[in-house]
Amino acid sequence: MLILLVNALIVTFGHQHRWIVARRVFFCAALSYCFRALCITIFQVPVPSVHTYCAPKTNGTVDIVAARVARMFWSAGIEQLRPRELCGDLIVSGHTLTIFTAFLTFKYYSPKKLKPLVYLYHLLACLAIVSILMARKHYMIDVVLGYTVSTRIFMEYHSLMVSYHDNSMEKNILSWSIWSGVVPFFERDAPPPHAFHNHIEWPSSCPQKIRRSLA
Repeated sequence: MLILLVNALIVTFGHQHRWIVARRVFFCAALSYCFRALCITIFQVPVPSVHTYCAPKTNGTVDIVAARVARMFWSAGIEQLRPRELCGDLIVSGHTLTIFTAFLTFKYYSPKKLKPLVYLYHLLACLAIVSILMARKHYMIDVVLGYTVSTRIFMEYHSLMVSYHDNSMEKNILSWSIWSGVVPFFERDAPPPHAFHNHIEWPSSCPQKIRRSLA
């Protein structure tokens, strides 16, 4: 997951249209995690392993809840950076959302010369999912929902993006989505797909300045 995430971030912020790519990708990720937050709110499931640590129950005062929320926020939800706070917060798999959002970002926005890596990273994503299940970090339904949500949202946004630039959004049935109105706002200054080329460049002029100073 970390390899996929790092490569996706490099492609995003190294892209010649980095801010356009970033807002697309982060919107897709945010929408996926909103769905996860909704599922956590309405579903309660036991942890999939008896060896999973959960913080002991408390009287649930506002101070304790706020402290736990703050710890989860500053650790970005990564359990390795903090003790596990909750039990039953597994639907939907956040690992799976991250894995496939990162993989699709690399696949869609990487230059042609990096396309052979797409097959390797696809295999890596599948191995990561298998490892999650074997480690009993999630139920199968968590992973299935994570895969479905992350891939459908990414594909739906980019389908609507193409339709917007072709002036055919009203013909695309995906525009019935309640969030489709965000697409024209995000794409108002983006080049159309035929003029949008995937090239990687330095995100600042610092390397050119260094080369000129050494020349």
